[in-house]
Amino acid sequence: MIKILSLNQKKSPFYKIEDIKLKKKKKFKVKITEKIHKNFIKLSGDDSPIHNNEAFIKKNNFKKKLGHGFLITVILSQIYGKYFPGGRELCVSQTCFFRNPFFINDILEIVITPNKKINNFKLLEISIEIFVKKKIIFNGEATFILSLNK
Repeated sequence: MIKILSLNQKKSPFYKIEDIKLKKKKKFKVKITEKIHKNFIKLSGDDSPIHNNEAFIKKNNFKKKLGHGFLITVILSQIYGKYFPGGRELCVSQTCFFRNPFFINDILEIVITPNKKINNFKLLEISIEIFVKKKIIFNGEATFILSLNK
């Protein structure tokens, strides 16, 4: 499991659509350790040289191993299921824009903003921005149906 540090909330009480406040940001931090990196390589099978071959990395003008972009989606999945919206939702869409690389031992600062909800259909739309040292590395949007029963 990836250790996620919630900056402004504890583990979710399973949000209901009517409980979610629009524009109220949820913030999280995750340190991308070598162990997380190696476990993702095992899980995904993506052992491409940009992620694990020092000579290749330097030859292509990077100083360190690049983190996997799709590791971000795994981290988001854990946040969605445990913290916000919290485990009674179904993600029906997720857009991903990988803006800049991140590296092993970077700390990802994740900001999730609820932007729109349609109460009748229990739909929630959020935006996601991820930064490393205030530089954006990822942004996207996700839509959830918040209708799963306990």
